[in-house]
Amino acid sequence: DIEAKNKKGANSAKETYLLSGLIYYSKCGGAMTGTRKFAGRNKSLYVSYECSTRKRTKTCDMKAINKNYVEGLVIDHLEKNIFSPKAIERLVAKISEYAASQNAEISRDIKVFTDQLAGVQTQINNIVNAIAAGMFHPSMKEKMDEIEAKKVNLTIKLEEAKLQAQMHAPTEDMIRKYLQKDADIKNKSPEEQKRIIRAYVKKVIVYDDKVDIDTIVTFDGGGEGNRTPVRKSVN
Repeated sequence: DIEAKNKKGANSAKETYLLSGLIYYSKCGGAMTGTRKFAGRNKSLYVSYECSTRKRTKTCDMKAINKNYVEGLVIDHLEKNIFSPKAIERLVAKISEYAASQNAEISRDIKVFTDQLAGVQTQINNIVNAIAAGMFHPSMKEKMDEIEAKKVNLTIKLEEAKLQAQMHAPTEDMIRKYLQKDADIKNKSPEEQKRIIRAYVKKVIVYDDKVDIDTIVTFDGGGEGNRTPVRKSVN
C-alpha cells in the first residue's frame, strides 16, 4: 500500500550525518553514531546520534540525541563564534599574531642555517687552498666528502625554511577571505556543511544537560583553539 511504500522510501533515504567521527558521549567516552529508526504508535522516523558503547555492549545509559537538534547547535555556534563579523575580525588578529610568531621562529632558523653554510663553505675553501698549495693528504678527501654531505643537508634545510616562511605569511585580507567563504554555513548543502564543520570543529561532547563544542581554527599551519560549552537540554 501507499503507506508501506512511503515508509520504505524514507527508510532507504540517505542521511548526511554532519558530526560523524566528531561527536562523543561524556560518561563512557564512546563515539556517537548516526541512526535512523521508526518508532512510536505511528512508526514515525527518528534520526539521531546514539552512543556506540550502548549499542555495542549495553553498558551505557546514554539516550539518543536528535540529529537536527545537535547539528543545529554546532552550526549556530560556528556562525556566532567563528563566522560573525566580530568573530572574524578577532580571529584575523589572532591568526595574524600566530603567523608572525611562526615567521619569527622560521627567520631564526634561516639565519642559523645560513651561518652554518658559510662556515662549511669556509672549511671547503681551506681544504681546496691547502691542496692547491701542495699540502694534499689522503685524509683530506674523506674530510671533504664529509663536509660536502653536510653542505647538501644544510642547503636542503635552508630551502625548506624559506618555503615555510612563504607559507606562514598570509595577509590579514587572505585570512579574512578564508573565513568569510564559509560564513553562510546555514545556506550551504549538507555536504558543504560537513566539510566546514570538519575544518573548524575538533570535538563535540554530549552531556546529560549540555553540549560542549571544541573548535579549532587553522590557516596554513597556524591555529587558535576555542572551547565553549553550550548549555541545552538533551532531548
